[in-house]
Amino acid sequence: MMNIDYESVGFYQAHLFGACFSHELLGSLVDYQSDISDAVVIVYDPVKTRQGCLTLRAYRLSKKALDLAISCDDSWSPEQTKLAGVNFANFFEELPIV
Repeated sequence: MMNIDYESVGFYQAHLFGACFSHELLGSLVDYQSDISDAVVIVYDPVKTRQGCLTLRAYRLSKKALDLAISCDDSWSPEQTKLAGVNFANFFEELPIV
């Protein structure tokens, strides 16, 4: 028997100073959210945590961003992004961690 969580809801990544948004993160979120609609990524900042401030943030792609990523097969242009109504403000959804 393997010790694997059968109710996976996403993944986590450690990033310094919250600099977490990358092509790899986007691709991973698209993969997870395509299979699990409520999937999230938890971003952990070890530097801020070491300074005494636990820093955890939860993100997922917005519906518009996910639809764009799936329809354009990971190679969309700025024009396609604009036509889809996706911009910096609505690309990711930050979720509260309680």
